[in-house]
Amino acid sequence: MKTEFEFLVRLIQSNSLDIRLTAIGAIAKTKQNNSLVIEILSHVIKFNSEPEKNAAIQALGEIGGRDAINILMNEIQTPTTNSIKKLAINALGEAMKNTELNELAENLADHKQELRLRVM
Repeated sequence: MKTEFEFLVRLIQSNSLDIRLTAIGAIAKTKQNNSLVIEILSHVIKFNSEPEKNAAIQALGEIGGRDAINILMNEIQTPTTNSIKKLAINALGEAMKNTELNELAENLADHKQELRLRVM
C-alpha cells in the first residue's frame, strides 16, 4: 500500500494535467498517512495551477478533520478568485460533516482564541 501511495505522490508531478488531477483525487481517498496527505494537498493549493488547487480543496473537504478545516478557512480568508472562495466554503461545509464533533469543538475554541488575540 505504501508503494501505491508513493506512486500517487509522484504522479502529481506528471506533465499531464489529467493525471495530476486524478492523482490528487486518489491521494485524498487513501486512508494512509492522513497528515502527509493534508500536507501534500496544502502544497498543491499554494503552488499549483487553479484546476489542481480546486481538486485539492475538494479533496480536503472529503477528508475532513481539524487540519483540513484550518487550511480551508485560511483559503477562504486569502485574497483569491470568487470561484475558489466559493469552492473552499463548500469544501469547508463538507469537511465539517466529515469531522467528529469533539474535533470541531476544539477547532472552534482555537479560532475564538485567535480572534481574541487579534483584537488585543
